[in-house]
Formats: sequence, C-alpha cells, structure tokens
Amino acid sequence: MGLDATVYAKGSEDPVLEVRLGNIAMVGYVRQHLLEAGIDQDGPLWFCIRSGSHSGDEIGFERVAALQSEIEAMIQVVRDADVGTFLQQLRELTEAASANEGPICFE
Repeated sequence: MGLDATVYAKGSEDPVLEVRLGNIAMVGYVRQHLLEAGIDQDGPLWFCIRSGSHSGDEIGFERVAALQSEIEAMIQVVRDADVGTFLQQLRELTEAASANEGPICFE
C-alpha cells in the first residue's frame, strides 16, 4: 500500500506524469515532520499527506497554485532529506498540473 499520484492533461486520459510518493510509513513520516513544521491542516498539502492511501482523490487544477505555495513554504523550514524529496516530487506534480491545466489524481 502506498501513495501514487498522476497528472493528466486537461480533458485527457493520458498521463503526463506519474509519481510514487511513498508507502504508508513514509507518508506518516512526512506527515509528522510537516506537523512539527506547522503545516496548515486545512490546506491542500495536508490533503496530500493526511493518509498513506487515498485512491480516487484528487486536487483539482483550481487548488494547484495554493498547493505550490504551501510546498514552497515547507521546503524553506523542513531540513529532513526524505521530507525534502517528498516535497520535491509534489512540486514536480504541481508544475506538471499547472503546465497541463489538469488535476493531480491519487491512485
């Protein structure tokens, strides 16, 4: 079990980017570090890490910019290398979603 994310281009079923964000334990590890760093538990980044698996959920294109802002803020305060890698992968997903005007889908 784990957390995979895919970006699809607007109106397409073809994936633009697919990323394995981590297993349940890794997502829990990231969640703990981000809680300690003061993550907004109402924001889209929390939505991404609240569970190690949430198949069928998505972050719509309209929330991608807010997610990007939260990722950048957390990158500035979190020093753990594994959490940094996780955030970088999410950043890549947001960049692909922005460029393709599509959602980030969790599978």
